[in-house]
Amino acid sequence: MLGSGNVAAQQTQAANIAATGADATAMIAGVAQTGAMVNYQPTLKIDLTVMPDGLPPYPATVTQVVEQIYLGKAVAGQSVPIRVDPENPGSIWINWAMA
Repeated sequence: MLGSGNVAAQQTQAANIAATGADATAMIAGVAQTGAMVNYQPTLKIDLTVMPDGLPPYPATVTQVVEQIYLGKAVAGQSVPIRVDPENPGSIWINWAMA
């Protein structure tokens, strides 16, 4: 889950998952604002149902900064492309630009 540790560590972890993670799809089950902002962008807690290829779906929660232009996509019921750390399936990066 992205969201533990400091902002620099989160950004590094997100960049690593974005570059090397396995492609998958997730359905957003719920969204909540955390109250935190990074560069005037809100940080959201997002509950997902992850649907990896060839594996059973599983629930996960990520905390991720979401750019203002993508907030309309951060709604329950929305399908989003994600990248999953193959060694830690709870570490997920949502690709908002492709959603």
